[in-house]
Amino acid sequence: MIKDNVDKYYIDGSYLYIFNGDMLSKYTLNGRKIYSSKIYYDQIRAGGFGSIVFNEYSMRMVREYDYAPGMGVDVPCHYLLGWNKVKYKQKKLTTFHYYKEASRWDRNNTTNTVEAYDTWAKKLDDEVRSNADKWDRMKDRNMDEYDLISIGLSKENPNYYRAVKGYIYFYQPIEFRYRDKNYMDKIKFNDTGGVNEEEIDKVEFVVRMYAMLRVKAEDIEKAEDGSNIDYEIINAPRYPIDYDSFIQDYEVNGNFLYTMSNEEFSMEKEEKIKVFITDMDTGTNSLIYSRIKDYESIYMPQLFCSDNYVFLYEYSNKEGEEGCRITRFDKDGKNPVLVVDYTGEVVMKPVVPVQ
Repeated sequence: MIKDNVDKYYIDGSYLYIFNGDMLSKYTLNGRKIYSSKIYYDQIRAGGFGSIVFNEYSMRMVREYDYAPGMGVDVPCHYLLGWNKVKYKQKKLTTFHYYKEASRWDRNNTTNTVEAYDTWAKKLDDEVRSNADKWDRMKDRNMDEYDLISIGLSKENPNYYRAVKGYIYFYQPIEFRYRDKNYMDKIKFNDTGGVNEEEIDKVEFVVRMYAMLRVKAEDIEKAEDGSNIDYEIINAPRYPIDYDSFIQDYEVNGNFLYTMSNEEFSMEKEEKIKVFITDMDTGTNSLIYSRIKDYESIYMPQLFCSDNYVFLYEYSNKEGEEGCRITRFDKDGKNPVLVVDYTGEVVMKPVVPVQ
């Protein structure tokens, strides 16, 4: 029923959902098919192929080049005389907030709406400006001469989402568009009124900050087509502000978010694998595990959660070796214990403090 590298499946409560091309099928856990229906926002085959199913809804970022940015949602519609027969309708939620009129070459403001520059926008704008040295396109400009034009979610689709207790979690780049306050006096238009990319780059640019986001599943279900998606930015490492903490894996367990970064090995500096925990009730974020990597430690790390623990699996990537190092943490990130080393030996020893 499930074909590797072709289908992708999700378990939501007592049901199993399977993608196959542009078809989404729902099964009971004992394998009985309930329905199979065509969807519009089908799975992308490569490069950001994630999507999520919750309460029969299917959702992913609209990444296709020819379409305006947004969050694509397939909405289940049941037949009155056949409740197990479903037809999907589509809606797209906008993902950009504009605080100044868009330039004529900017196609992301699909609603043609300009909002007030509120405290939410100012807080993010200040965070980006205060870290201008982290972006090459920003660090050599006098940012006092630039206005924030928009904040929006990139068209880059995540590789995976997580649906946990009424929320959808995903790691997504947020785009900040800035424009010279006097751009019309500095830009050169050609004879037909057009402008080339070189001229645009002189007066307008975009930087991206990766952040952990979550949205309420109920809000996605109730949102009208064309309305703006309402997302929360979680206090977890934000790349490139936290330059060495690009999140490569994450898991959610109750009110805790666990994120993991795995730096590429370099002979020039000590690279680390790091695990952070965010208490989403208080907003506090802490580093709970950090281990310096050496040339012999070539592995692929991944996080797993149980009801009471979180586990860091580090699979050996050395040719001919199938070992796996396993470290266990309490749910709150405390009491790290090395359970199994690369040799397969059960160790059960406390882990050394964060390096």
